[in-house]
Amino acid sequence: MLESTHSYYCAYCQYSLYGASTEALAAALNKHNERYHPADCINWTATGVTLSVHYTDPAGVAWTNKVMKRDGPLPQYTRPSGATSKDEWGGAKPPSLTDEDKAMLLKAGIKW
Repeated sequence: MLESTHSYYCAYCQYSLYGASTEALAAALNKHNERYHPADCINWTATGVTLSVHYTDPAGVAWTNKVMKRDGPLPQYTRPSGATSKDEWGGAKPPSLTDEDKAMLLKAGIKW
């Protein structure tokens, strides 16, 4: 029977919900979210479910890549982009403080 059903993967619970049609799947998903995830959307429609990345049609084809649990940060957050510099001032010259500047900072209670 699972070969002829529509499925939706719940990333929170880490299991799939099934329905014989997209309407039945949307109804099951609304009930699931109402019971277990009340802060999430509970007005799924048959069309809305099919547009989700968590949806897989009866032929086993997902809308996009399968949703998979990943350990650690996404790769795009671990590669340096080259837009920032690693030196302390980011390529700028450090400020030169005069005696008047130092007196003003000391009066304001700012430690430099």
